[in-house]
Amino acid sequence: MAPQIATKFTCLAVIGLSVASGQGATPIQPKPTPLRLLIRIHNYANVPERSIRRATHFAGESYAPAGVVLEWTDCTPALEHLEAPSGCTGQPQTLALLLQLGSEEMAKAAPVAPSVFGYATPSAPSQRARRALVFWDRIRGHAEAHGLDANALLGAALAHEVGHLLLRGRKHSESGLMHSPWVKDDLVNAARGRLRFSLKELEQIRVVVRSHAPGFPL
Repeated sequence: MAPQIATKFTCLAVIGLSVASGQGATPIQPKPTPLRLLIRIHNYANVPERSIRRATHFAGESYAPAGVVLEWTDCTPALEHLEAPSGCTGQPQTLALLLQLGSEEMAKAAPVAPSVFGYATPSAPSQRARRALVFWDRIRGHAEAHGLDANALLGAALAHEVGHLLLRGRKHSESGLMHSPWVKDDLVNAARGRLRFSLKELEQIRVVVRSHAPGFPL
């Protein structure tokens, strides 16, 4: 089982605004209320803390235009019945996702091809808990073989699978972050942080997170 890592990784992402100056300037529009998304991590693959921090940072950047706060909580200690952060137990007050960093054994047993980096298992729309697996060993091996940044590639994979959970099993897109399978150019762009959600996908993501946020009508 993986050693305990830092308990929380928070990525605050809000929509940026372009402001003109001088006569005829466009009035400043209020920023959208940041929405919190809790993601619980089970680190079965012993991914180093530094790699997780960098990967979750890259993943958080993908959600910036949606105005969403990604709050990553390491719940690995709970698997060994050790003390874990409060966000690891109980019914969450906001939408909560489970992201498992799968071991090599888990990858071999997964119902996906050996070239696949991960997969998601959306639950019923009325349920708050959803689960996705991402396979670190596959991502790291591919990155090393092609001279890519493994942490950034992991971040893109995290963002992709979380996207599936939020978009409720929506099919892959023809391009961008939700495209699949990732060809060579996609992998290079993913490792450079250049794969993005479409505007429609960003709108749908915000709607889903907003519908589960306290204080917002469903």
